[in-house]
Amino acid sequence: MKPKLLFSLFAIAIMLMAALPTQAQKNEAYVVVSDNGATLTFYYDMQKSNRKGTVYSIDATVHEGMYPAWAGTTEVPNSQITMAVFDTSFKKYRPKETRCWFYNCRTLKEIKGIENLNTSEVTNMGDTFYGCTALTSLNLSKFNTENVTNMQRMFMHCIALTALDLSSFNTKNVTNMRHMFFNCKALSSLNLSSFNTKNVRNMSSMFSVCANMTSINVSNFNTENVTDMEEMFMSCTKLTSLNLSNFNTAKVTRMGNMFRACSNLTALDLSSFNTANTINMGEMFNECQNLTSLNLSSFNTTNVTSMANMFRGCSSLKSLDLSNFNTAKVGFMDNMFDGCISLTTLNISSFNTKEVIHMRSMFRNCKKLTSLDLTNFNTKGTVSFSEMFSHCESLTTIYCNDAWNCSTAKDMFSFCEKLKGAVAYDKNKTDGSMANPDTGYFTRKTPSGISAGMSSNNATVRTIYSVNGKKQKELQRGVNIVRMSDGTTRKVVK
Repeated sequence: MKPKLLFSLFAIAIMLMAALPTQAQKNEAYVVVSDNGATLTFYYDMQKSNRKGTVYSIDATVHEGMYPAWAGTTEVPNSQITMAVFDTSFKKYRPKETRCWFYNCRTLKEIKGIENLNTSEVTNMGDTFYGCTALTSLNLSKFNTENVTNMQRMFMHCIALTALDLSSFNTKNVTNMRHMFFNCKALSSLNLSSFNTKNVRNMSSMFSVCANMTSINVSNFNTENVTDMEEMFMSCTKLTSLNLSNFNTAKVTRMGNMFRACSNLTALDLSSFNTANTINMGEMFNECQNLTSLNLSSFNTTNVTSMANMFRGCSSLKSLDLSNFNTAKVGFMDNMFDGCISLTTLNISSFNTKEVIHMRSMFRNCKKLTSLDLTNFNTKGTVSFSEMFSHCESLTTIYCNDAWNCSTAKDMFSFCEKLKGAVAYDKNKTDGSMANPDTGYFTRKTPSGISAGMSSNNATVRTIYSVNGKKQKELQRGVNIVRMSDGTTRKVVK
């Protein structure tokens, strides 16, 4: 064979081989944004190079991998995409995550072919539909979620969502449901009957601002491993009842704002709550303005450090018995009972306040309280007292044996017209200098003492207990329970 002919045949062979890879190419997952920016289409095929529009690899990201290249970001929302389509070819693709796939796509109204999204290998669904403020319905009944561990913020800020089908969700491996339905304020109901929450550790803000829900059925929830319930039901303003009798809260450390602004709740049974490990109860019932009864007798507050704003604005509560509260570690009590305008009785005689830094506005606007026993209060470390008793219009007596170091506390006793202690009330003297039992508005509560009429028929003291039932060697400052030799039991204040 001649060299020229051989060379020609070789060249043809090379050309034919070059054409073969097109047929041998593997399918590729990618996303196409239409030229007008309105449609987002997901493909899994070999046609990537032939597609019109802006084409992104399925793994393309921006902001150092934080967001998919086709979606929005926190700083710059996507305000063009109105429709997302999953092509039938996408059925064969197995993504490992769908994190932020539609993040802040604020004009997205419709998702077609979502049944073509195979989620059998997905482990992370966090933020998938975050900020999809125009979406009105989502049917995710075909989703396979058995391998998902993260669902945090999955539907957060889906403010127009009225229908959400999660009936097939298997959540047995999910550990994080933080902010999952946050601000889904148009949703009126949720079917969570398939949820297995045994491994969930974080439920903070899970239903926050679900303002249109009248009920949330969480009776099947297993919360034995949950550590954070902060803001869990906050601002569920239409919620009229809530059954949490099955909740295991033994590991929960954070309950701050848990029921804040649940303004239509009239009662809460938290008798099953184990709060032994809870450190934060700040604003827990803040603005629960229709709450008429609250039984907290089972609460163990040994480790709680904040009770700030805890009952603020609970304007329908008439009585509160907190005699079982251990406040030895609490540093914040500011605004704790502020706005409890219907409160007529308040038992806080056992409060240990030696670590409390802030008492500002603690009892402000408790308009129906007539007396307060603060004989057990220790305010040596407290720095703020301003408006502490302000607008306690019915208050006549504040029992306290000690003078408090709070002379600079502004308006501490303002509008307490009926208050009388060592001296009568003077509207021109309302600062902290009047917080004493000698020349101010406090009333000294003389220690009862055993010698002061405590015994009868020559009865003697047998046993001394704290109000929590702890046996004491001697009388302690505050309220003591004393068992006498004649079988009687006496309450002794020292």
